[in-house]
Amino acid sequence: MKRLLATLLALLTPSAALPKEEAAHEASTNFDKKHVAPFLERATHLFESGFGPAEVKKVAALMEKIKMDEEKELTFSVKFKGQVVPLRVRLFMDDIDAFDLYIFSSAEVAAQVTALIKKFGEEHGI
Repeated sequence: MKRLLATLLALLTPSAALPKEEAAHEASTNFDKKHVAPFLERATHLFESGFGPAEVKKVAALMEKIKMDEEKELTFSVKFKGQVVPLRVRLFMDDIDAFDLYIFSSAEVAAQVTALIKKFGEEHGI
């Protein structure tokens, strides 16, 4: 019961309260704007909860507000392989139609996202 309560509390904790050092491992790439949301939609399948279509919409909405040479970040509390971990998604607009996408999380999440970036890039010829 205590474990269940701890998990529920962790899922309900505001994501801004998650320590950044818990999300110290990085997966990153540069995508044309048109590829960011489809990639993130594919990445939702890595998580049991905490990063689904609603969170992808939040990132896409944030992307629309970013100006050239500006950086913005959102943090989510996700469940990955039964563990609640932070997931930080950072966007930097370095070109009018392209973004640097950084995802910070646990080492295992970062490794899986990196593999997904490679696969997605191969599938789309990028």
